[in-house]
Amino acid sequence: MDFYDWLECYQDFDFKLLLIVENVMQHLNIETGEHGVIIQPRFQHQGSFCSTISIRISGQRIVMSGNPSKFNRIDNLFGFTKLDDCFSVFNQILLSLGLPPFTKCTKVSHHQGKDGSRVSHFSDGATITRVDVTTNQSTGGEAFDYLKGVSTIRYRNSVPRLHTNGCSVDWLSKGGKASLIYPTIYNKTNELKTFSLPKIKNKFGLDSDEYKALMQVINYCEHHGVVRFEQKFKHAYLRRNNLRFWGLLDESHFSA
Repeated sequence: MDFYDWLECYQDFDFKLLLIVENVMQHLNIETGEHGVIIQPRFQHQGSFCSTISIRISGQRIVMSGNPSKFNRIDNLFGFTKLDDCFSVFNQILLSLGLPPFTKCTKVSHHQGKDGSRVSHFSDGATITRVDVTTNQSTGGEAFDYLKGVSTIRYRNSVPRLHTNGCSVDWLSKGGKASLIYPTIYNKTNELKTFSLPKIKNKFGLDSDEYKALMQVINYCEHHGVVRFEQKFKHAYLRRNNLRFWGLLDESHFSA
């Protein structure tokens, strides 16, 4: 089952946004004396279990990024299968901060560039700039052998690369880039032990229920040899395939 593992998006509003940080930046044109938009530095909104969501406000634009399937959860072994659920998490955070929530797009408008050639598209709701879709695969306890095997297979005309620790495989172009989609498969046990477990241990302690709960997930992943196939759909890909505007896109495209 595919589910969402990361979401980056923004929306422009037609009114001034609340200042939610102590120090802000504003450009001043020394020739005209005009002030530019107020830029609030990016900050990390803290959730429970060491989870965070990034928020940045520039003028009348709100930009958010993070893993909604992980927010306020010990682990994200499984996550949201609908974008609506991901945006619901983001919107709950925005409302708790006194900020307006993201809304679905209802129309797309076109803007002609000054040079008369380039046409840009924008909408009246939230615009997605990156989305990661992932699925879990059991290897029967043979995660390392599985990753070694798939590292010999090409994917979407990209070249496989097995990382030195044997815990991850990714695919890049011959030039070493992934401008549209960045696919990777990694050992979920290693990922949890490397990134999640130290945070939970430091915050809650070895004898905590939180630490024990995460260890149960890790043991499950290790026993079944769980690997995770993840595809990062980048902005260029989303733009090319009309997948940027929440409410006006076909989510089945991400379940290929």
